[in-house]
Amino acid sequence: MSTTFNLNRFILLTKWETLTEKKDYIRCTVGVAIALTFLFCINILSLKMHGFNSQSLADREYIFYHLMHSLGGMAVMTLFFSLTLGASFIFMNMRNKQQRIAYLMQPSSNLEKYLARYLHVTIGYFLCLCVSLIFADIMQYLFSLAILEGGFAKSVIAWLFSPEDNNFNVNGIEFQMIYLYVGFITVCIHVNSFWVFCGTLYRRNAWLFTLCTQFVLGFLLIFININVFDYMSLIFSNITEYNYHYFFWTGVILSWALSALLYWGSYKLFCRMQVINNKWLNI
Repeated sequence: MSTTFNLNRFILLTKWETLTEKKDYIRCTVGVAIALTFLFCINILSLKMHGFNSQSLADREYIFYHLMHSLGGMAVMTLFFSLTLGASFIFMNMRNKQQRIAYLMQPSSNLEKYLARYLHVTIGYFLCLCVSLIFADIMQYLFSLAILEGGFAKSVIAWLFSPEDNNFNVNGIEFQMIYLYVGFITVCIHVNSFWVFCGTLYRRNAWLFTLCTQFVLGFLLIFININVFDYMSLIFSNITEYNYHYFFWTGVILSWALSALLYWGSYKLFCRMQVINNKWLNI
């Protein structure tokens, strides 16, 4: 049964996982909602305190645009955290011997257990942060209406999904917005696969060791690029307005292939987990 997949059994396991982690979902949603609401409103209050209402209409539109840009960045980073820090908690439910026995003895296959935990730390946390973001967005909208004169209030979520044009420019090369969306999704999946893999590999303080691993790998790549082989300059020097799509889709394909490899490696590591494992690694 270790490699089989039964949909009904998987649904039951997912329901059990959701009910088990219900308090964790509530804490995550409430905590992030309070933090985001505070950050959104403190930025709006800062505009008020710096004389936003007394400035000309053109200046207020310019300042408010940059405010939305800042709040939108906070919103995106918050959702991005669910794919990184949240993903490293994939097997936090197996921190000690008793928890490992309880989870490994569940009447389901390894694949079903792995997918149930993956859904918990990706879809589950992501939905929690979406609810938090919606609540904070409503609060900042009402707060903006209350203290900013001239009807300067806008939903951050609506602003994120309403770009002013359909193209963006990078180093003189014009890209369609579809490239931005595909690139962003690719980066999210790639980063998520890395954090899921490291979250499976490390047994204790997985988020901290994953962060350290990411820092070390990033430092090595920068060191190689600067001191050994300047691959970034070589790549960008060969990108033109005629061939950029080849470079872009090649990078997307390679990134998705590496992400699939990391997910597969994470699953294989989970299949090797025992009740008594290495103190620091799940090997």
